[in-house]
Amino acid sequence: MPKDKQKELLQELSASILNEMLAAISAGRVPEEWNGFELRQWFADKAAASLHHAFKDDRRRWRAYQNHVLVNRLT
Repeated sequence: MPKDKQKELLQELSASILNEMLAAISAGRVPEEWNGFELRQWFADKAAASLHHAFKDDRRRWRAYQNHVLVNRLT
């Protein structure tokens, strides 16, 4: 996938998650005492939940992904 399309996809994914979270905050469903820790964890949880399960079912692709992240220090 070309770099510009990668950037566009990431912007769309993060904007979707952000919009859901902001709506939950506006609706009063998020405790006011939540700070950076809880909000970061919530964002990570929502991002993890959006992972397409078929990706994890493809063991070869999943392992290749994990290896690339490890070797290229993407965590």
